Amino acid sequence: MNIAVVGGSGFIGNFLIEELLSAGHRVVNFDIQHPKNPRVTHVYVDVTNFSKLTIAMASQWDAIYLMAAVANVELSPEEATAIVTGVFTLVNVVMRLVTKAPAHVFKKAEGEKAG
Repeated sequence: MNIAVVGGSGFIGNFLIEELLSAGHRVVNFDIQHPKNPRVTHVYVDVTNFSKLTIAMASQWDAIYLMAAVANVELSPEEATAIVTGVFTLVNVVMRLVTKAPAHVFKKAEGEKAG
């Protein structure tokens, strides 16, 4: 299978990549850090950059694992907002790739007023 791992350079992601490679899958890791396993293809991309992430992940994937996480938990409110926005962007990019259609994963609840 052709598998994308977003954020596969962390602790759990490295174990996941090793298992996928051992099972014979082709794995591409999308992360700002290099993975520990030299057998995996690595693509440097920041999940908060919608344009670059969309271009980098433009391919046919049989499976996509979302492992991206924030390593530094001491964030300002502005930094935290940027990270949350990046996560929503990531999910929307992945949904667009999977469904081949515009993705709107996070919608306002019915009857909720726009703020």
